[in-house]
Amino acid sequence: MRLRNKDTIQGRHRTQYPNFDIIPASGGYDLFGKQKIGEADITFCYQGRRSSWGLWNNQKASILHFETNRKESRGYRLRELNVQVTFFDEVPGANPSPATTSVRIEGRPSPAFLWGGETVRNKDKETHIEPTVEAADVSASLGHYQSRSNYVETRHWAIESYCTGAKGSLTTAGWIFSANEHQKDRDSAGCIHGGIVLTHKGQPFYAHCTISGSLFKQGTRFKEFFKLSSPKPEDIEYFRIAPSSDTDDLADLIEELETKVCLLVKQSSASKLE
Repeated sequence: MRLRNKDTIQGRHRTQYPNFDIIPASGGYDLFGKQKIGEADITFCYQGRRSSWGLWNNQKASILHFETNRKESRGYRLRELNVQVTFFDEVPGANPSPATTSVRIEGRPSPAFLWGGETVRNKDKETHIEPTVEAADVSASLGHYQSRSNYVETRHWAIESYCTGAKGSLTTAGWIFSANEHQKDRDSAGCIHGGIVLTHKGQPFYAHCTISGSLFKQGTRFKEFFKLSSPKPEDIEYFRIAPSSDTDDLADLIEELETKVCLLVKQSSASKLE
């Protein structure tokens, strides 16, 4: 099966912003979104080498792979990250919103829900009870009772996907990353991989990405939280995607997508701890 050629993806900005310049990401990936707020750098890349085009249920379809990378300065940690990619038939106006489109997201993006970097805490709780009886000038103790209980508290990082749209068409896919704030040394989560199944008419379509989230500063008595702001509408970059003419059946690859993406995330997390 021929994989998606990265050369068929092109950056395109609305004509009123002629200074837009596409910046190729490393490793042959295409950079869809980039956000630098404070001490955090976030990039969202399209992975053409892993993506596939063909047919599914007698419709033209594609499996698109994405990768979100994050880099925080020492002493800062990403607390939450929300990355969205929205698809359009044409470049929308100044205030983009999902409209009726021939490009549709089929099913929930991968990974649907994944967690790792588990931290387990055993907690004990002890209660002392000493009831008494008082009558007139007489006070008597009924004894001493003690109860003891323990429970296990589990913390972990998590990645959860979602998709939204309007008028019966799902056009926006997103992933929410929540950090394990209880890992004091470093977060074990690596790159955030994502996969989407799209159906389309075989004509070029467009996409744009938005990134938002928050991070906190470590080493203080109380964690200081910082918010990553979303880009202004006039700063949104649009990308033109030209589908290939492949007619291979994608059914098997779609069936394996969730497993494949989860494995990529786990491999990235494992390599980060080496």
